[in-house]
Formats: sequence, structure tokens, C-alpha cells
Amino acid sequence: MLSTMKMVDSTYYRQTVGNYPSGVTVVTARDTETGADLGLTVSAFTSLSLEPPMVLLSIDARSKSHPHLMVGAPIGVSVLAEDQLHLAVQFARHGLDRFAGVNIVRRSSHHDNSTSIDSRDDVGVPLIGGAAAWFLASGLDAGHWVPSIAAYLATTQDEIGAFLSPHAHWLLPFGVLMSIITFVIGLFLLLMQVPRRPANSSLRISGSDGTLLATLSPDVLSRALSERAQGVPGVERCTVFVTGSPSKLWVQADTSVAPDCEVEWTVTELRKQLSEDVATSLGTPPKQLDVLVRLARSVSSTSTSKAVTGQQSPAITGTDA
Repeated sequence: MLSTMKMVDSTYYRQTVGNYPSGVTVVTARDTETGADLGLTVSAFTSLSLEPPMVLLSIDARSKSHPHLMVGAPIGVSVLAEDQLHLAVQFARHGLDRFAGVNIVRRSSHHDNSTSIDSRDDVGVPLIGGAAAWFLASGLDAGHWVPSIAAYLATTQDEIGAFLSPHAHWLLPFGVLMSIITFVIGLFLLLMQVPRRPANSSLRISGSDGTLLATLSPDVLSRALSERAQGVPGVERCTVFVTGSPSKLWVQADTSVAPDCEVEWTVTELRKQLSEDVATSLGTPPKQLDVLVRLARSVSSTSTSKAVTGQQSPAITGTDA
């Protein structure tokens, strides 16, 4: 399929494409309910296959004749002759009797694919008399290729209903149980994100050969990191928690920032400050560093820092003006 790269005026495009010569046909059929003749002008007509013999029609789905052509009833295609231009115009108009004054020939299709001219006026597919050629088809195959989705929906609903009916007595309790389990799991995962108090165990600093060089109390490191963190612009209050070993240290910072600060920049600088301070103190950066950010109230004029040291209750370490 080819498409134009630029938008063009639709009228100009129609005129340009109209310079390409093609045959014009009148597609006819009969209303299966009322027996009325139906017909419309179709220029999108081409041969599709020789074996089996097949032709291709392109019909606007908005056409009033389109639903009647999709039911599988026989249809006729009359290839108009050179002197039948007026018929092409007549069958393209709306709001009038398209068959008025038209010489009609009726043909019937048989089960053995043969055709015959029917002398009665009310039998057979109408074809345009004097046309250059006629095609008589048993019906459009599109009616079989594009089935209604409603049938599939109905089948699916029936299958679901057939499955649910014998199990209805336990499906509701099972659904409630699964909802409770899902809620508990979600609550657990949420609580995992809350900073936790570290265990009260000393950090052992060893040399490259494993020799113990020093021990550092977690509360001392927490207090030092908290005080250093409050020196970051935009940070009004910061409580730092540390847990783990020096090689796998987990640092958690509960931080209040000024309402008018650039939060993203402040958090980035805070993470950088904490990582550098831990690396300076222990010789290696923290394994994990989490920052919980809160917006401080604008009415507060002082900032209080709490350092959790691994004891049962946090200690107030000082204030900054």
C-alpha cells in the first residue's frame, strides 16, 4: 500500500486519481425480505483469481445497499458499456428510483453454478440490459469472513456461567480470603519502606588483613551523620539511622526540607553528603542509602534533630537556629 508523504487537497487528489481509467459497474441484488431490487454504482471492481474464478468489489459500508449485499444472497455485476454513462450517474444518486426506465434482464443462479435467463419479472437477480459484460455470483464471501462478535461474546458468557454456577458456594469466601491476603501483603510491603531502628551493635572496622582496627558505636555515627546532613542547604531537620556491618551498611535518613527549596536538588546533595561521610568514616560507601523526605511547616523557626542510636528511645541531640 502506497501513501502520500504530504497532506494534499482532497478535491485535487480526487481529480488526479480520476485520470486513471477504470471500468464502471452497477452491482445489483434483491432484498431478501421485500423482494425489492437494489443497485449501486461501483468503480472499485477488479479480477482477483482465475482458479477459482473470483472478483473483488469495494463497497462503502455506509451505503444503504451494503447490509443487503452481506447476507449471502446472489448478486449481479453489470460492466457498463461506453454509451451507458447516464446509468452510472443514475445508480449513484440518492432519493430516487434507480431502476426507473432501465432495461432489466433477470438471471437466476443454480446449485450447479449454471445460470439461466428468467422470463418472469419478479424472479432472478436484475442485470443491466446492453451492458458490456455480466457477472453473477452466489454472494459475497465477506459475510462469512467477518462474523458478528456478539456470537463470540454470548458463547464466552455461557461458558463462564457454566463454570461459575456449580462453584458459587465457595467462590465468594475464596474471593474474600484472597482480598484479605492481598491487603496483608500490601501492608507488609508498605511497612518495609518505613525507616527502622538499627540494632544496638558496634561497627567493627577491620584492616585488609582482617585485623580489628577499631569499633564504632552506631549512635555516634548516627549523630555525626545527622549533624552533617543538616548543613545541606534546604534541609531543616534530619534523623539518620544506621544498621549492618561496615561493608554492608544501611543508612536511612528521615528528613524535613524547607517548603521553598528545590526538593530534588536537596535530596541529591543530601545523598551525596551522607555517602561521602560514611566512606570517610568507614572506608567504604554505604551498601544502601534511603531518604524519607517531608516538607517542614513554614511557621517553624527552629529545627530539631533526633539521632536514633540503637537504644529503645531516640535522643534529642541539639537545635539549630
